[in-house]
Amino acid sequence: GQVSIHCRPLEILNDSCKILFEVKDTGIGMSDEQCEKIFESFTQASADITEKFGGTGLGLSISKQLVELQGGELKVESKVGVGSNFSFTIDYKIVSIESRRNDDTASNEKTIGAIKILLAEDNEFNQLVALGTLKQLAPDAEVEIAENGKVAFEKATSKIYDMILMDVRMPEMDGIETTQLLREKGIQTPIIFMTAGIIEEEVKKCFEAGGNDFVPKPFHPDDLKKKMTALL
Repeated sequence: GQVSIHCRPLEILNDSCKILFEVKDTGIGMSDEQCEKIFESFTQASADITEKFGGTGLGLSISKQLVELQGGELKVESKVGVGSNFSFTIDYKIVSIESRRNDDTASNEKTIGAIKILLAEDNEFNQLVALGTLKQLAPDAEVEIAENGKVAFEKATSKIYDMILMDVRMPEMDGIETTQLLREKGIQTPIIFMTAGIIEEEVKKCFEAGGNDFVPKPFHPDDLKKKMTALL
């Protein structure tokens, strides 16, 4: 059998383009009843799938949420013994090559000076990665680490920082609760959440708590730099 990926424009209107994405396979296929449940968390088409191939049953649920975050809807058409076709459409803004080049150049020319950054992150490996990235993006910056939300709150309320990079899941106190308490204390330091959870509900909680922006883990250095310079 085979798996094939297709991508093509469906509709072009002024400065936007609707693109269709399809992933087709010639696998075992699914019944209508299985198709109705396949996007639920921890659900697979049958017990045989788990026994033969493993997996958690989270892949399609996460894919569905990622598509919905971009304004699309993930659908499936399937026939037992024939295969399945997963598809979705997303509207993209059309940007000229020259405009894109100018935007990238302007972003790269911006520099981050000798600012004070508080990095709230409990994982030591993630701390090293973030520190290495910040050293490249802002070589003159002073970075302090808070290993949990409680320490981050104590540091941010006793010292002035120009930027706080806040992990969501931390011991003692998570990033969302920490941010809420900081805002209640009147601390208005820009806060960028750094989280592996990009589920719409979690992203919404980050902003509701008082966060200014967020970058998904693993983050791209250029993305982090762009968001940092926009808030400084």
